[in-house]
Amino acid sequence: MKSELLALIWKREKLALVSIGLLFCLFGLSLGIRQTSIWQSNHIYNNSTEAIEDQQAAKRAQAQLEDELNQKYEEYGDSQKFWQYINSVTSIDQVTFDQSTHRYKIDDSYYSSYQTEQLFQKTTIVKHKANQTTQIVGAQDILNSGYFLIGNGDLSQYIFRGFFLFFIIAGFINCFVDYKTNFVLLLRSSRFSNKKIIQTKIALGTMAILLSAIVATVINLSIIYLRIPHEYINISFFYLIAFHGVMIVIGLLLYYISLLAGVICGQLVTGVISLIGFLLGLSFISENLQKYLYYLSFKDISGSDYYYSVNLFSLYPSYQAWAIICLGIILLIAFLYQVTVVLYQKISFENRNQFILLPKLRWPLTIFASLFTAFATTWDMSTVINPLEDETRQMIIDGKIMQAVLVFLVMFMVFVVVNYANRILDFLMRHHRKAHVNK
Repeated sequence: MKSELLALIWKREKLALVSIGLLFCLFGLSLGIRQTSIWQSNHIYNNSTEAIEDQQAAKRAQAQLEDELNQKYEEYGDSQKFWQYINSVTSIDQVTFDQSTHRYKIDDSYYSSYQTEQLFQKTTIVKHKANQTTQIVGAQDILNSGYFLIGNGDLSQYIFRGFFLFFIIAGFINCFVDYKTNFVLLLRSSRFSNKKIIQTKIALGTMAILLSAIVATVINLSIIYLRIPHEYINISFFYLIAFHGVMIVIGLLLYYISLLAGVICGQLVTGVISLIGFLLGLSFISENLQKYLYYLSFKDISGSDYYYSVNLFSLYPSYQAWAIICLGIILLIAFLYQVTVVLYQKISFENRNQFILLPKLRWPLTIFASLFTAFATTWDMSTVINPLEDETRQMIIDGKIMQAVLVFLVMFMVFVVVNYANRILDFLMRHHRKAHVNK
């Protein structure tokens, strides 16, 4: 019976699952080809006569600009006007004073023209044309590189980029679409139990999206290793595999969150908006937690190093730490799975067009969503742990509390209106008719 149910659900959902899988693989293919083509183009340029000529021209321009700066320094002296002039012609950060020559100079790297991706060894042509420099590469470099499926930037800020977007869409579609097409009604009227139906749907969807992610990752990494010479790849292959494994586990977590949203939401627009809002809220909370972890580790949240390093995988870049993170996520996935199975069995088709399909969950979810939104949008860990004066810090905290209360009240009213829209409209219509009759 189980294989029969699996075949029936597969026949129904294979088009959607195969389509998402193909799009997933196409994404990995196109990203790998596009980014490696950029690397090849830059690498060819970096070793060309044109690049050397450009470097020589840049060095001449640098020398000319340094002469102009020192001429202006003699004219203005060490004054604010002189630094305003520097700011108008170049970056102040690139200008330093050489004590040995008593002249201002511009950092050589400002005029360097070579491949900048840290994931791969670089070929400099300014002073060491034949020397390939090696950089230490971490998880943050992978996130920022743009070469891999996970996309650019910090995970907490770019949760909706390609790789994770497929998990989110697949999870929501897996359960939501059935309520609009009577397919679940057909299954429920058959000999299959509700528990078996949802367990089979989840198992099939999980296997499909997991296989798609693995195949897309293999395609993506294969293109990189085929199109970029191995001696230029500046990262351990096993480190890269482990990192992508962590990303797939995180993707599965997003899949199960979206799956639960597809089970309890009965309206497409409000359901999608709620899901996006919840995931964005998780991103904000994740970013604040990472700030706090960074603060506990380094006691300093100022400077560019903080903004570069505030990432869970950069803070704890070891295999052991990643294994612990994955274990925690898997336990959370198991919890979401059980909740989804239990709630699915309680859903009645009498409420199929309501925002929340389970009436008993409306008030708890309204309170939770309002508190969650207020906390996610107003809590800023940096304002609490920054080395500010006690009075200033307390003023900021008080202001955040007032903002949280206001956001809570607004969101509470919004969710009440959305949950009870039909009742509110019926009440207003009755009141309008009654007032019209009295006239």
